[in-house]
Amino acid sequence: MGKYKNSYIKVYRRLKVAGVSSKKQETEFLVKCEVFLEDKPGSLVDFSSLIAEREGNIGFFHYDRSVDCNRIAAGVQYENKNNLYRFLELLREKDYYSLKNEIRKDEIQIMTPESVLEIKVRLINKPGSLAAFALLLKEHRANVIYMLYDEDIDPESADIALATENPGEVNSLLGAINSKGYNYKVVYRGSDIEEVERIIGLKLVEKFFLRLQKLVSSQDVQELMAVVDSSKKLYTELVRFYSEMSNHLEKGNVFEDILTFASTSIAKVGKNFYVKELPPLQFEDNIQLFTFRLPNRRKYIHFSSRW
Repeated sequence: MGKYKNSYIKVYRRLKVAGVSSKKQETEFLVKCEVFLEDKPGSLVDFSSLIAEREGNIGFFHYDRSVDCNRIAAGVQYENKNNLYRFLELLREKDYYSLKNEIRKDEIQIMTPESVLEIKVRLINKPGSLAAFALLLKEHRANVIYMLYDEDIDPESADIALATENPGEVNSLLGAINSKGYNYKVVYRGSDIEEVERIIGLKLVEKFFLRLQKLVSSQDVQELMAVVDSSKKLYTELVRFYSEMSNHLEKGNVFEDILTFASTSIAKVGKNFYVKELPPLQFEDNIQLFTFRLPNRRKYIHFSSRW
C-alpha cells in the first residue's frame, strides 16, 4: 500500500467503459485505507462520521477484534476530487495509523456472554448510514467487536457483533434499534457459557476466562486475572501466543488445558486444599487400589500390597 502521512491508503479513479452503466460507475474515486482505532465504544462513530462529513460512501468495511482489536479496513467512494482530498487531509490530522506499532495492553473487557449481541442489519447504501447507526450504538455504550459490510456481497446488509457494558443494556439497545425503524435479524444473543466458542469478535483470552467460570468461582477467576495483569512479561507472552495461535490451533488447545489445570490448582491451596478418598478396589487377596480425588479434579492413585 502507499503511505500517506502515517496512514496506508490506495486511491483508484473510475475508468469509463463504453456501453456499461451502473451505480458504481457514478463514483469517481475509490479509497482503500487501513486505520487503527481505540478498542472502546464510540471509536467507530468518530471514524464513520469523518467519512460522511465529506460525503463519502462506504462500500467495504471490515473489523475483527479477535484478530486485531484496533485495525479496520475500509473502502470509501467519493464523487469529486475536493471531498477526496479533504478526507485524506482529515486522515492525516487524526493520525489513525499511530496505533499500529504501539505496544498496547490487550484488555479483558467482556466477562459475560449475556452482554454480547450479533445482528444482521439493513443499512441504506448512501453516505452517513453507518455513521448514524454507529451513533446509536455509542449512545448505549455498545462496543463493536466485529463488523463486515461488503456492497459486492449485499449492498444493504451489514453483519455486526457488539458488547454492552452490562447484559441489561442489550434489551435497551434492541428497543432503540426498533424505535429507529431499522430492520434486523438477531444471529446470536449470548446466554450460555457453553456457546462461548461461537461468539465472533471475542479475544481468545476472554474466551479462556469465560470458559474458566464453569470450573472455578468468580473470585478465583478474578485472582487469576490479577496475576496475569500484574506480570508484564507473562502478559506480553500471552498476547504474543494468542496472536500466533490462529495458525496453530492444536497448540492453542493444549495451552488452554494447561492454564485451566493450573488455575484450578492454585485456587485450591492452603485452607482450600482437600482430598476426597474414593472407595478402594480389591485385587486378589493382597492388593488394594486406593483412589483420591484432588481439588483440581485430578486423581491420585496409590497401590497397597501385603506379601
